[in-house]
Amino acid sequence: MIVLTNLHGERLAINDELIERVEDGHETRVVLTSGTHYIVTEPVDEVVRRCRQHRAEILALSLRIHLPPAPPEPDTSPDGADGAELRLLREDRRGPAKGGR
Repeated sequence: MIVLTNLHGERLAINDELIERVEDGHETRVVLTSGTHYIVTEPVDEVVRRCRQHRAEILALSLRIHLPPAPPEPDTSPDGADGAELRLLREDRRGPAKGGR
C-alpha cells in the first residue's frame, strides 16, 4: 500500500495494485479499478514514484525469502502404494525376485 494525503490533510493508504489510473488536472485524482476515486495533494509523478518504490520493495523482499522445500509429489500409483510396496505385492504373487530376495 502507498500512503497519500487527501485535501483535508489526512493520510490514507491505498492498495497500489488496485489503481487503474492517476489523473492530472486541477487536482490529482487516483481512480481505482472499482471506480472509487480519491483526490490527493501529491502530484501524479509522486504517486507513480511511490507505486514503483512499493513494488521494488516487494521484489527485493521476495528475493530474500528462503522458501521451505517443496512437499513431496503426490502418490499417483494404484491404491496409493509406492514402488516398494508394489514390488512386494508382485513378489507375493510370483515368489521372491531373482537375485536372492
